[in-house]
Amino acid sequence: MCSTWTPSAVTARFFTSIVPLNVGSSTGSLATEQVALISQYKPEHRRKLWVLRMPAAYIMQRTCDSGRQNWVGEGDFVSVSQHYGLGFILTEDKDLAVTRSDEEQRKNGLPVYVELSNRLVNPERRHRGNADSSYVIGHVLFHPEQPSCAEQASSVPGLVTFRRIRHDVASQMDCEGLLYDSGVFARKIGDRSYDIVIGCSVRCRLHSDYEGWSIEFLFDRDHLEKWQTLYDRVTRFLAAHTFHLDHDS
Repeated sequence: MCSTWTPSAVTARFFTSIVPLNVGSSTGSLATEQVALISQYKPEHRRKLWVLRMPAAYIMQRTCDSGRQNWVGEGDFVSVSQHYGLGFILTEDKDLAVTRSDEEQRKNGLPVYVELSNRLVNPERRHRGNADSSYVIGHVLFHPEQPSCAEQASSVPGLVTFRRIRHDVASQMDCEGLLYDSGVFARKIGDRSYDIVIGCSVRCRLHSDYEGWSIEFLFDRDHLEKWQTLYDRVTRFLAAHTFHLDHDS
């Protein structure tokens, strides 16, 4: 639980405009560090854990780096938010911590910044809920029954895209708004069900989950065609460093 400002709350700088080098607590240390994400809200009588162990060099941001209070409520009604950032370079045969990579590896590899949070949602519910995101169907605040965007075929293998169909109810937050002006894409797994959503501008942000836990990661727009490789490598990395995971609902 974080509640006070500390000197570690620094301004982020970006490696190739993608991977933060100094979000607040990056290090080159190979000492093992543990990340424990806890989804707990006592009135729901549920406490779920996801514990990862990895060299500290991979952890670019820790929950308390921002210096803001990360909880609301009191007593049994306390709700806590946790956020961690992992940064690494994907080469052909290995995953390298950004802080331990050289110039050639950064130039030739694929830089990825992964965001982890302690939000746990039933995967099926999450995948169906993705369709209701403003940047997918484009619901406007005062006209929720009039979506401005609809699913269409995509030139990116394995993904569909979304385009405006109702310009009269268009929004800056929809599929062709300022947030993702280079396109919104998704992997469709059923009727109005998407397990991966990717929004792109200069960079692409992939929204997904790992066993129901929220994960997002950033990569350069030029690498969109390699999304499947990136996704597979990131989930493989998480699996390799997962020490404990509650699988039951």
